[in-house]
Amino acid sequence: MTRILIGSDHGGYNLKNLIKAHLEEHGVEVKDYGCYSEDSCDYPVIAKEVARNVLLSGDRGILAEPVLECQFLQTDLKESEHHTVLILLQPE
Repeated sequence: MTRILIGSDHGGYNLKNLIKAHLEEHGVEVKDYGCYSEDSCDYPVIAKEVARNVLLSGDRGILAEPVLECQFLQTDLKESEHHTVLILLQPE
């Protein structure tokens, strides 16, 4: 089964939940690293956890936030209306 690791800051919370629901509806297992509400949060901690676990597990990851402030190796950036979705891939 495909597994996606996902995280966001408070600004990307709603987008993250839309992505998560869509993936789960299509049979994809999703591991959510937060944030878990629209309250302000320490986004770098969440982004680091998602990225670290992508490297450890070989799974793919998605980070959703209004302004992309992080850079990771081998990324595929996709921009939606007011958010950036960063898709993390394990280095080859």
